[in-house]
Amino acid sequence: MEHGASEWDFVAESLDGEWLLLGEAKWSPHAFSAEVMEREAARLLMKSRPAAMGVTGHREVVLALAAIMVAGKPRLPHWVELITGDEIFGV
Repeated sequence: MEHGASEWDFVAESLDGEWLLLGEAKWSPHAFSAEVMEREAARLLMKSRPAAMGVTGHREVVLALAAIMVAGKPRLPHWVELITGDEIFGV
């Protein structure tokens, strides 16, 4: 990893190369509170983007947080998506 580069848990590119998904996966046997997810979203916004992926170019970047369970409804910036176990596994 380059000096000063952030580590991302998942990175995906759209088939047309126009969009880039950068995300963090959070794990706990218990549900995360809305406040914890809001804090994690703020941390996502501070992370550096992977330069090797050409993020500084014309691509649109979507940030995501993935967690199996979230209690409550976090107020996240509109550019941060929340992915829960319900959406992934139907749990």
